[in-house]
Amino acid sequence: MSPFGKFNSAESIITSKEEKELSEKPTEIFDRILAEDGPEMAEDHLNTIKNNRELHPKLDDHWIDHQERKIFQRYHGEGRWKDAKRIVEGSIKESSKPGRMDRLKNLSGMNYEDI
Repeated sequence: MSPFGKFNSAESIITSKEEKELSEKPTEIFDRILAEDGPEMAEDHLNTIKNNRELHPKLDDHWIDHQERKIFQRYHGEGRWKDAKRIVEGSIKESSKPGRMDRLKNLSGMNYEDI
């Protein structure tokens, strides 16, 4: 189970205690959520961080991009092409999109537009 327990919405992830933990060990927390709760919850968690950047000044675009890559890899590794495409299209760094688009196209055997 994640350090936040089971939760129903991304908005309920962050409380003052967890905010402190996030600032101390954000990668470990993210990796645990991805491993234990799955890519959907990790994506929700990351979106909460992206939507509340003022609460997480140390979590820059580079950090977010790296976590997006982990989710993208998990989705495409499971053959979840539409989910992987959603990660590509929501990528925080425009420079990451072309490589991920090509990778998704090659792995799926489909045109990117058809996914």
